[in-house]
Formats: sequence, C-alpha cells, structure tokens
Amino acid sequence: DDLHYLWELIQPHFKYRDKLRKLYTLDFNDSEFEDNWMTNLIGVDRTGYPYRTEGLEDIREAVDAVSTRLGRRLKFVVGKPGLDGHSNGAEQIAFRARDCGMDITYEGIRLTPEQIVTAAQDQQAHVVGLSILSGSHLPLIEDLLDRMRGAGLGHVPVIVGGIIPDEDAARLRAMGVARVYTPKDFQLNTIMMDIVALVEPGAAAA
Repeated sequence: DDLHYLWELIQPHFKYRDKLRKLYTLDFNDSEFEDNWMTNLIGVDRTGYPYRTEGLEDIREAVDAVSTRLGRRLKFVVGKPGLDGHSNGAEQIAFRARDCGMDITYEGIRLTPEQIVTAAQDQQAHVVGLSILSGSHLPLIEDLLDRMRGAGLGHVPVIVGGIIPDEDAARLRAMGVARVYTPKDFQLNTIMMDIVALVEPGAAAA
C-alpha cells in the first residue's frame, strides 16, 4: 500500500503527522485538506492525480441545485466489491465528485456486497458507485442489487465501472444498474453530470 509506505517513511520527521493520518483514512470531506498541503510537500496532490477545480463551475451549480431539491447534500457512496484491489479509478471518481460539491464517502477495497449495502443505508446514499476490475461484476452486482432491494434501497441508483464487455454491460443494465462505465468513458465531468441527472427528483430509479 503506497500510502502506508509513505506514512512509515516520513511520519517520524513530519510535523503534520495528524493530517497525514487523516489522509491515510481517506476522509475526503475534511475541510482541513483544502490547503492542498501535500502538493507543497512532495509535488503531487493527495490523490496522486492533478488537483483540478477549473471547469467545474457548471457541475458545482448543478450539484447545489439538485441538493436543494433533495433537501440535503447529494450523497455518493463509492466502493470496490470483491477481491480487486486496483483502486485508482474509484479514487479518481471519488475525488472528482468531492471537488464538484458532492458529499462523498469512499468505503475502500475488497468489500462484500453486504458491507456496501450497509454503508449505503447508514450513509443515506443517493447514488452508489462501484468499481470492479476482477471480472466478477455479474455475480457481485446481482447479489448487491438483491440485497439493496431487500434493504428497501431499490430506488437508489447504482452505477458500475470496470473492464466490462458490451454483452455484460447489457446484462447489468437489465438487472437494474443505472449506468455502466468502461475505460472508453474517461470524461469524469460527464460522469458527474450523469450522477446529478440520476438523483433529480422524479428521475427513473435504478
């Protein structure tokens, strides 16, 4: 784990050790991170990707508007079910959603469908986003959707990203997945606007 290695390497000498500990726990909504302190420390932002806010004004306005109509901030829960540990894509989505003004919770990797459903319920998610690169997207998503319906969350849109063949993407949509994203869908801002559209009051449920 790169973050754990970084923590062990510089923790004894780093005066902002409390902030680094918060980074390791991936508290995306902590306002203390808004000073972009890690960029100044090692030349990259805390995600490992360029820290961008330019060009997001329209999306921020859309998030604010839909949050007002929902009665609270748009809540987006992101996680990786199954044994897949490659988290870069999920983290990019989580940080872009946060930068667009969403209330984002990233649950991490190697989750069970049960854990994700519990998180969605506890966090009162408006949208659940899943990243799966292990090839087990069909059984994992089928299990998760069954559990969501059993928990009374069948109205919550689920979006899925990963290495997903077209025929599998069609099967996922038939199961009830609201959106399926593959590597060709690399425009993060388009995905953000899709999320806003999914949670508009009156939008079709997943």
